[in-house]
Amino acid sequence: MLTASVTNRSVFTTLHFSEEGNIRLKELKDYLKGNRYETDEDVKNAVLSWCRDKTADFFADGIQQVVRRWRLCIERDGDYVEK
Repeated sequence: MLTASVTNRSVFTTLHFSEEGNIRLKELKDYLKGNRYETDEDVKNAVLSWCRDKTADFFADGIQQVVRRWRLCIERDGDYVEK
C-alpha cells in the first residue's frame, strides 16, 4: 500500500522547476497528505484530479515564472538563479 509520503519522482520532478515550483509542489503534497493509495495508478489519478481542479491561470503563472527565471539565467551568463 502506498501513502502520500511515498513520492512519485516523475510527478514531483516535473513540478519542481523553481522556488515557485516548490510552492506548487507543497500544495500538491498537502493535497495528497493523509490519503492512502493502493496502487501507483491511484496516486496518478489523485494528481490528475488535483491538476484538473486548477485554473488555466495557475498553469500560465507557472510557465511565466519559468520564463522569468530563464531570462535571469541568460542575463547572468548561465549562473544559477536562486530567487
